[in-house]
Formats: sequence, C-alpha cells, structure tokens
Amino acid sequence: MNISVIVPVYNVEPYIERCLRSIMSQTFTDGVECILVNDCTPDKSMEIAERLIEEYKGDIQFRIISHEKNRGIAAVRNTGLDAAQGTYIQYIDSDDYVEPDMLEKMYKDAVKTNADIVVADYWESHEDCEIYQQQKVSQNSFACLPLIADSFLKVALWIKLIKRSLFFAHNLRFLEYRDFLEDWRMTFLLFFYANRVSYVSQAFVHYVKYNHLSYTFSVSLKNLEDSVANLSDIEKVLKREKGWNICKKSLYKRQISLKFQLLKHSKGKKQREWNMLFKDACGKMQGFSQLKMNLYWRIAFIGALWGCLSWFNLFRWVGMRLRHHQYPIYE
Repeated sequence: MNISVIVPVYNVEPYIERCLRSIMSQTFTDGVECILVNDCTPDKSMEIAERLIEEYKGDIQFRIISHEKNRGIAAVRNTGLDAAQGTYIQYIDSDDYVEPDMLEKMYKDAVKTNADIVVADYWESHEDCEIYQQQKVSQNSFACLPLIADSFLKVALWIKLIKRSLFFAHNLRFLEYRDFLEDWRMTFLLFFYANRVSYVSQAFVHYVKYNHLSYTFSVSLKNLEDSVANLSDIEKVLKREKGWNICKKSLYKRQISLKFQLLKHSKGKKQREWNMLFKDACGKMQGFSQLKMNLYWRIAFIGALWGCLSWFNLFRWVGMRLRHHQYPIYE
C-alpha cells in the first residue's frame, strides 16, 4: 500500500460529500486507501459517506472505523494511524477538500527525494474568497523547527505527506483528550526526528475557514490548558534530546504570546497560576518586541510581568468596554 488517507468524521454533514468526492477524484489511486474514522458523529455525516462509498467505482480502498464513544480528534488520528497500511500517511480534515492531483504530485516527490515529510502550499478558503498560503520550508528538518515556531510553516498535518514509519520509529502518538493544537505538538516532533524534508510549491488543500463548528474556533479553558501542555511537552523533548538551542528564541516568543492569551482569558487563582509560567522566556524578554500586540496591550502585559495583575485587569476591563467586546474569562 502506497498511501493511507485518514479522514476524521464528526459534525461535518454540510462538508463531507465535497471532501470525499475530492478524494475519489484523485488522479493517483494505485495502492491508495482511505480510512474514515467515525467519532460518534451525531448528524448524518456517515449516512452521506456510506452512500458515496457504495456508489464509488474507482480503485481507492475505503474503510470505515467507528468509535464506540466520542473520543476527540487526537484519538481519531491515532485510530487511523494504527489501521493504516500505507508507506505514507495523508491526513485530510473532513470539512476541507483537495485538488485532484494532490496525491499524485506529493507521492511522486516523496519517492523521488525519499523524504520523510513532503510539505505543500494550501488555499485558505473563506466564504467570499480564497487566499494562497505559501510555506517556507527547508530540506534540513532542524532548520524547519524555528519556521514552525514562528508560523512561517503551518503546523497542520493536512499539507504534509508523512512516512508512516516515522511515527512508529520514535513512538510518536497523539495524546488522547488533548485535542487543541494536537497537530502543533505532533508536527514539531515529526520534524525534529525526520531525516529529510521535501517541498512541493503548489497548493492542494482548500482549508475551510467558515465552518464555525470547527474545534479551532473555540477558546475554552481546556483549549488553553492543552496549549500549555503541548508547548511544555515540546520544551521537555528538545531539552532532553539536546535540541533546545536550535529554536529556543522562537519558542520563547511562542511562550510569551501564549502567556498573554492565558492572562487575557483568566482571573483570580487561575490567572496568578498562569502568570508564573514560562519565566525563562519572560525573564529574557525573548521575542517580546516581535509580538503582534499594540502599545495598549504591551503596557498592560508588562504590568502583569512585573507582578501587577490588577494593572493588567484594569486595562482589560477598559479595553472590553471601549470595544464593546466580551470574551470568556476563567478562574
């Protein structure tokens, strides 16, 4: 088997048909399987998928695996990975859709270069337009780590064709129930352990930004806690494997940016607890000047870093009233 395409299915009734038809229309189907993982979707997504698969007359081998209970996207990705038989893995989110030559172009490049990871560009699809997103990639996998941390290289798994053996050689697993930015943590680890990276300067995936049921749209307490855990995991692995110096400046900037969001969405004991995080980054102020933050919030954030959370919270209170904008705050 050449390629295993893994598609999670949950609450995508308006999108699943377009996604599957784009997979069924691939110009390369030799040794291709498509594994749909049903995470107990409550809508009619699976009815649509089963009908399309029954009607399909092509060479792609379709399989459906169903969870007995809803377990989240991290568990879904593991289920698909464990069932996959392909030399390469291609994750596709079921609210997105892909160009018909995606598998052909990316697999051809993977074979030619013997790459562990092949990266491509993508289209960011809005309701009224599409924006081409070019990726910045280096053949040196270590050189890609700062690019990932600085968001020049998108962490999403769906723009990458990944050698299946890379996961198993280093026991790389998605952490079940840690569902927010699960691809950020995994992408970082995959590039850290990869030997060779290749790049196809063409966009194949249409990344749908108007599905407001998507997990990436919610700012919940669990999402914030997942972000902290994933970023802390990356730091531990890099320090253990003697790779911290490769991208510490970029990760410091990432830590400061996350800390700002944590303080912005918390109060009381939770806010005091989160204000103690990432002291190395804040102590060195690495990357602070590069943060996408206006002067107003910079002043507020500096106050918090100096230990004056009441100063930060006053700025937050004033800012929300001036902009008539409320957002969730946890304690």
